[in-house]
Amino acid sequence: MLSVDNLMKIFTLLEELEEEHYSFSPEEKQAFYRGALYMDSFDDVQEMIVQTAILEIGTAERQELLETYAKCLPKCPDRNAEQMENYIFQLQHMCYEREKAVRLLEDILEKHGISKETADQTMQIQNLPASKDRAAAEKSR
Repeated sequence: MLSVDNLMKIFTLLEELEEEHYSFSPEEKQAFYRGALYMDSFDDVQEMIVQTAILEIGTAERQELLETYAKCLPKCPDRNAEQMENYIFQLQHMCYEREKAVRLLEDILEKHGISKETADQTMQIQNLPASKDRAAAEKSR
């Protein structure tokens, strides 16, 4: 069974670890994403990441550890299945980033005393097609 919830949680966890100056290669992140997608328990996912990140091991040992975890996960039957997994990862990451942007925007609006409803109304007004009179008035400015 696929766990999209684990996948969403892993983005936050990796971001927090990277803020604490841990770094992960794209291949390591890919292995983490696969683990998050297929592992039932997020605790197992966290254990995999923490062992890889925190232990003072070299790159070869990190790779070996990730390969050990990968053996427990289902194999992709073909390149198309692998591509589908990557699309899922990308889509979920975009959703995660969009949610972060919305929260940031809400914080900024709140900080400046602007309600979300006012901002939404302003955006709707700005997106209205300009009438000929309004367009002419704007041109003359």
